[in-house]
Amino acid sequence: MTQNFREDLVQYLANKIVYRLFASDRSKIESYRLSEYVKVQMAETFFAPGESLMLSSDASIPQILSHCALKGVIQLESLESILGEGTFLSKITSLISQHKFRTYRIESLLEHLRMHLIDGSINLSQVFEFWRKNGGIPNLFVEKMDEKIRLTQINRNRQSQIGNYLWAPMPLWPLRISIRNLSLPVNFMVSQGLEMAPIDKKMIALNNFDFENLYRVNYDQNTWERIHQSMSESPQFFTQRSRAQLINDFCYFYSLGK
Repeated sequence: MTQNFREDLVQYLANKIVYRLFASDRSKIESYRLSEYVKVQMAETFFAPGESLMLSSDASIPQILSHCALKGVIQLESLESILGEGTFLSKITSLISQHKFRTYRIESLLEHLRMHLIDGSINLSQVFEFWRKNGGIPNLFVEKMDEKIRLTQINRNRQSQIGNYLWAPMPLWPLRISIRNLSLPVNFMVSQGLEMAPIDKKMIALNNFDFENLYRVNYDQNTWERIHQSMSESPQFFTQRSRAQLINDFCYFYSLGK
């Protein structure tokens, strides 16, 4: 678990460098983010479906390549979205400084996160540890009803890996929820379902836009139709990564008959 955590952290910091190098050329950043998204989806779909980020000490090169510097990076970016870039980077800087002459482990970062309670009672350290130990990508169903929106986590009948050996029914995940152009009263969804109102009737409730957090999103039929229309009429409002995400999510859920 230590080795792939270090790989994820290095890739997270490398992404920061890439974004700064190409700050004046948004198209290059979009292409880069698209490629990172595709790598995560390929690993989860073909090479390591349902597997956790924990690896045994004798992991093979193919196992390392299918687990490291992929969805773990997205999890780190989710933490950043909660704490803010400055705060999160300062924690990483402190972590590295304290371990100049010894190996740092994921437990070292967990200690730095332990003091942070989100939404009043959710321990950020426990959330991150859960994300690392549980495999797969959770699914969320978003249903828009006039001025109300309903979110439902739909992991039933799915198997995933816990740790690096046990397989079991996928548990309920603590999801970092985000809806484009909408300020939410909470950061995490820790229940099976969540309803929010009032919501603008005309708004398309795009959840987890640009795959900033680790979960797939399915929508009700009317919302999918509106998304398709918006992508056709206003393509400039969608990044390369968000278009790929929406198409991939639609095809994934359609293949399951949902």
